[in-house]
Amino acid sequence: MALTCDVQFCGSVLAAANLTAKYFIGMDGNVCGASAKALGVSLYDCDSGEMASIVKCGEALVLSGGAVSVGDPVAADSAGKAVSVAALSATNALSGALTAGTLAIAAHTVSGAPAAGTLAVTVDAGVTPVTSSAANGAICTVAGAPTAGTLAVDAHALSGVPAVGTLAVASTFAGGRLPVITNGWALDAASGANETIRVRLA
Repeated sequence: MALTCDVQFCGSVLAAANLTAKYFIGMDGNVCGASAKALGVSLYDCDSGEMASIVKCGEALVLSGGAVSVGDPVAADSAGKAVSVAALSATNALSGALTAGTLAIAAHTVSGAPAAGTLAVTVDAGVTPVTSSAANGAICTVAGAPTAGTLAVDAHALSGVPAVGTLAVASTFAGGRLPVITNGWALDAASGANETIRVRLA
């Protein structure tokens, strides 16, 4: 079944080249350039130098430039056909990475160990049988215990830490005009190029 559309307003423009119906037409009377704002859609074929009928408001039949889904915002491609407009995205640039370095830990140093000594145990002379310390008293003498000292471990020494750098994110915006101009919204789907779809003009 042939598609029909609701044309609400038509105007005219002097054709700067031979125009074919169902293409986006630019303000200058040529086929609309890629991502540019269209004056409207050519209603009929028109020779260069003649006044071309242009659909400016409502719905228009337009040839697709590729696959299009229902509801997609559409723009003109380089041939003046309708193509889907990609979602807006932004890219940030990173600069100033950190400088690599080497982290080193010095070996531990131990100092002040206790001094060595000699432990001697002697038994008192005599032939009295030993029954207990309570009965016979202390009969062993201990001498020459090791000398007390101090054990110390020095603090860790760090060297070669990574150098600190600056990480910058640059986002630059200028002007208020979008890089791609939406000329309407698709009312029909297209599986590829050169299919006729209805477009609700912006």
